[in-house]
Amino acid sequence: MEPDPAGFFQHLRDNGKPALAALAGSAFRLSRDADTATFFFDKTRGNVMPMLRSPQNLEALREAVGRYFGKSLELHFAIGVDPNLVEARRRDAQALEDVQSNRAVQFLRERFNADIVNCEPLDKPKGKTER
Repeated sequence: MEPDPAGFFQHLRDNGKPALAALAGSAFRLSRDADTATFFFDKTRGNVMPMLRSPQNLEALREAVGRYFGKSLELHFAIGVDPNLVEARRRDAQALEDVQSNRAVQFLRERFNADIVNCEPLDKPKGKTER
C-alpha cells in the first residue's frame, strides 16, 4: 500500500513535530504493508537516516506513524533511487547538451574562449516578480 507521504508529513506538523516532519520529509517515498512502514531516501539524503534513528526521534516517529495509520508499525529506512531526481538530472543534462550544440553558443564560446558555467531555464527568471 502506498500512503500519501505529504499527508503523513502534514500530520507530523499538525501534531507539533515540525522538525521531525522536515527530517522525515527528506524521504521521497513512504511505503506501508501490514506490519511495516518504510521510508525511502535517495543516496544524497541518506545522512538523514541516523538522525531519524536516534532514540528520541525514532520513538516520536513510531508514535506518529501509529496514530496516522491507526496501528503500531515497525519502521524501516532504505536507500533507493528517487525517480524525480533521475528525471531532473536527465532534463538538466539534455538542456546543457542543447545549449552546447547551439551554433550561436559555439561561436561565442570560441570567440571569447568562454565556458558555460550555468544552464538554467529562462521561463522562471530569478528575482523578478510578476505585475
